[in-house]
Amino acid sequence: MSKIDTKIKVILLGESGVGKTNLINVTVGQQFYDEEQTTFASSFVEKQFKIGNKKYLLNIWDTIGQEKFRNLTKIFFKDSKIVILVYDKSQNSSFTELNYWSNQVKECLGDDIILAIVGNKEDKDESPDDVNVEEVINFSSNLKAKFRLVSAKENPKGFISFLKELLVDYINKNSNKSVNNDKIILDKKHIKKKKNSKC
Repeated sequence: MSKIDTKIKVILLGESGVGKTNLINVTVGQQFYDEEQTTFASSFVEKQFKIGNKKYLLNIWDTIGQEKFRNLTKIFFKDSKIVILVYDKSQNSSFTELNYWSNQVKECLGDDIILAIVGNKEDKDESPDDVNVEEVINFSSNLKAKFRLVSAKENPKGFISFLKELLVDYINKNSNKSVNNDKIILDKKHIKKKKNSKC
């Protein structure tokens, strides 16, 4: 196998049952489970992308969403470069809890990351408890985070495509060149400021 130029840590955060594990599984071609699979231990998978003439290896971390394990989950924040907050589009309470997760991310990692919001289970029929998309757009805008509705069950490629988009954003933020998926163009020099973690 050819050399991997860069390894980047990606972490998915959100409440138990929002589908973080399924999103990660389908990203690497594993099985989708209709029944909720509760995660009891954090783990990661690897996904490779080629951008321009470089190969990047994403270490994508699954985390425990249950409230009693939240302090344990924070241990895995360290060195994360891309953070994805996940909610279930059919469960409003899972979106409300993103306030907690976003505050923890800011406290532990500061602003020197790529932050994204993902509404999973887009395939589900509309229900009275559906999350208002306009609220999510406003929430994402305030956090300067990208937002995407996805379905791990019906359209895994949608989430994979979003991952690649976030990877390109990360490269652009941390490079003196700007990339656009398959080509690189010159851009002004980027100066990266390091921030101390509180976690």
